[in-house]
Amino acid sequence: MIDVPEYCQNMASKMELYLQNGFCMGKNFVMTTETHDRPLNSMMVEKILEQLV
Repeated sequence: MIDVPEYCQNMASKMELYLQNGFCMGKNFVMTTETHDRPLNSMMVEKILEQLV
């Protein structure tokens, strides 16, 4: 949904809060994105998680 401006703004605010509270992408936090043309794909999520384990 990063192609929706309001959603993208909210996501940026949340990212700041996550960082302030000790969450670091690739360490203890996994972030996924999607657009209307490219929805979230469970196979992609599985591949991301495999890389972290």
